[in-house]
Amino acid sequence: MDPRAGGELRGGQSAFFALAADRLKSWVRHQLWMAEDLGGGVTRRAVYQKAGRAKPGAAAQLPACLQHVSNWWLALLPFYGRREIPGAIPPSQLAMDVETRFGMLPNMFEINLLQDLFEMSLKCMDAGLKERK
Repeated sequence: MDPRAGGELRGGQSAFFALAADRLKSWVRHQLWMAEDLGGGVTRRAVYQKAGRAKPGAAAQLPACLQHVSNWWLALLPFYGRREIPGAIPPSQLAMDVETRFGMLPNMFEINLLQDLFEMSLKCMDAGLKERK
């Protein structure tokens, strides 16, 4: 909460939020890397945990000021993280889905960040599919 505004601290274009967005993208990249299937349904996270080297959140920290965006990304990933959806996600559709599911209308900074996260997810999945072929 931003005590001056009496409401939630939400993203904007400032340097603080640009750095937080970069940290969120790093966190997502790390989550996708750890979730990568190494073959036989075994993920990198499972291998690291079995070796005693993986601790939840040890590598990249999720910025608290953008946790709501990561929650949106995780909840909408099963739908928007599929290659069947052609092209970029229309911002208005993404905003409606977030508002319907979470009761909060995202601002343009948050929508752009979500679009970046879904694009990263698709690229990661595409790279994994190419490696398996």
